Amino acid sequence: MRSVGVRALLLPLLLLLSRTALPAQGITLRELPELARARAERQRPAQLARLEPFLADLDTEYLRNASVLDGTLDRVASLGSDIVPILIEFLTPESGENRARWRADNASRILTKLEPALYIDTWIELLEGRSSTGRRAGLLLLGAAGADPRTTAALARNFERLGEPYDQRRALTVASDLGVRSMARQAAPLLQSPDAETRRTALEYLTTCAYGDAVPAAIAALKNETEKATLPAYIAYFLATVEQNADVASAMVEILTGTRLGIDDQRAVVEGLAKVAPKNHEPTETALLGILERGETGPLGIAAAVTLQDLDEKKGIRILFETLEERIRDRRGDAGAIADRADAYFAFGRHKEAIRDYEDAVRLSFSGTRRSAYHLQIARCEAHRDSLPRMLRSLKSAELSAATIRAEAAKDPVFLEMLEKEAAQRFLDSLDR
Repeated sequence: MRSVGVRALLLPLLLLLSRTALPAQGITLRELPELARARAERQRPAQLARLEPFLADLDTEYLRNASVLDGTLDRVASLGSDIVPILIEFLTPESGENRARWRADNASRILTKLEPALYIDTWIELLEGRSSTGRRAGLLLLGAAGADPRTTAALARNFERLGEPYDQRRALTVASDLGVRSMARQAAPLLQSPDAETRRTALEYLTTCAYGDAVPAAIAALKNETEKATLPAYIAYFLATVEQNADVASAMVEILTGTRLGIDDQRAVVEGLAKVAPKNHEPTETALLGILERGETGPLGIAAAVTLQDLDEKKGIRILFETLEERIRDRRGDAGAIADRADAYFAFGRHKEAIRDYEDAVRLSFSGTRRSAYHLQIARCEAHRDSLPRMLRSLKSAELSAATIRAEAAKDPVFLEMLEKEAAQRFLDSLDR
């Protein structure tokens, strides 16, 4: 597509030539496009000569040679915008050989470094062209060019003609990155795609858009989902789009009670049901009580009890603490069992009782690492009690780095706010010295 490469440089050349004294040179405005085109053609041999030393590297696969190619791409980009037309020619190779496709991929990476926003119309032309390699380059470069109404319109106009799953995924990723939220209706049918990665990308885009009209389709897709790795995307989508929806709650309970989720994802489902499930939703209550009745007292069991409380079912709290008390009796002197109860107290806002248990856990633990963790949790409780001096004393006892403390506080807005106080900042700064 050599003509596209030439046209890409016409606008800068036209602007340059239009600043000259046209009448004195006998050149009319009507003659400018042809003059610019001729100038671009004259420059082509010199541009090719400048690229010649790099072509062998550009003909290699980026993913396997990134450590070498990154430097090469930067050096080519440093040649400046004069080489843009040649690089654009590389984007639509006539040959289907690997070397030609690799050169096109590397050329597109270079073009992302050369003010791609100047050539949006060219990238749209590539997107709408016949070359699959060119379409992919066009999508990459439209994403690199930044938000623009022309890009928004082109993505929507061409999305349904992108038959390859990779192209569909790339288009949705570009739309998401550029803040384009108008393609949700077009993305929804991809929930039925046979390609798992395409389904996941569609769910992620619909989540970003908070597009609730696709909920029935997502429920249907979830029932047929075969890829375990895609399940968290469904959970995130439902949490972004619905509240107190019995159908969605039932679908989430179904994957919770199966064996397809890891423990962290199970906890996300349990916590999400507090928002998604309506009160008195029997499948939800049965599933969460089942978690507690089988003896879960860690983060999953605590999350189940908290969600049940949010749904006005108090039985979960009773089961949780009865199990914890029994475990403490059976494991007399076990710091871990006492710390588990402290975690439960904290989850229900019973900070004074949590502090008492964490202090007992510190006294009973033989592990310095665990004692530090318990002191950190005491500090967190003190933050929730709005006691800055006691929080700082506990942090000092924890003997942890400022980075570790900040990472823990990032999970808890109340703790984080306390750490932003001047005295807390001075303490953290002292740890870095």
